[in-house]
Amino acid sequence: MKNYILSLTLLCGIAPSASATPPLNPYLTWMSGCWTSESSDYREVWSTDEGSYLFGYALSYDANGAVVFFEQMRIDLFPNDTLIQTFNAYPKGIGPSSFVRTEWDQALITFENAEHDYPQRIKYFATGNGLGAEISLIDGSQARRFEFVRCASN
Repeated sequence: MKNYILSLTLLCGIAPSASATPPLNPYLTWMSGCWTSESSDYREVWSTDEGSYLFGYALSYDANGAVVFFEQMRIDLFPNDTLIQTFNAYPKGIGPSSFVRTEWDQALITFENAEHDYPQRIKYFATGNGLGAEISLIDGSQARRFEFVRCASN
């Protein structure tokens, strides 16, 4: 019985703390936070690394400030690694539409799904002033580019 208690004590002593925060994925630190268009009619918010996921949402506003579109997003990370696996989009809460990571480095990440109608490619990148995004067809045509700055503090 003493050996059993000693073994449990040792195991508990080396077990990770439940309150320990997993390390932030170094390839997505530039993406986390609240981002808005310069006209403030669009906002995108990304969490920090939540274990194996990054969670995000986007809101589009009309001229009166009412929400006219929303999208939930999730980036699945490879467990215990810094590689990114998939981007899952839930426009208006419907989905997921999944896009596979095709390119990434410390300031750029690209996801693609050639079977999706539009967009087929989603790209995020760090800019000098904040965050950029581009959506397009798989060949790069019909591209729409977005520039975001950090949201103002409340």
